[in-house]
Amino acid sequence: DNAILAQLGTADMRLPIQYALTWPERTAGPATPLDLLSCPSLTFASPDYEAFPCLRLALSAARTGGTATAILNGANEAAVARFLNREISFGQIAELVAAALERVSVRQAPTLADILEADRCAREVAMK
Repeated sequence: DNAILAQLGTADMRLPIQYALTWPERTAGPATPLDLLSCPSLTFASPDYEAFPCLRLALSAARTGGTATAILNGANEAAVARFLNREISFGQIAELVAAALERVSVRQAPTLADILEADRCAREVAMK
């Protein structure tokens, strides 16, 4: 019907964690309810892939499927840790994630062992 359904809520990581733990059920949780009358207005713009290169990488990994998102996540976590330890610049995070996505083989219809191995390999690439 060309309708768009939106999931709106307050900025609180407890909500996605709750969904992960209770899916497919929807249960009451600890997050503060969103008051649409007092929240800022919503604005929309096309994504700026130059300013946010990791967004482009994430969308590509999602399209690829299989272990690509595990590779993306593992490399990102390792790269962010290196940034927080002042080993790399902020801009190098996307470079390391891209390198892991290029170097680590993606497996389609992965087992849990495949996912864990993809994560491990991606972290290894990002730590070098």
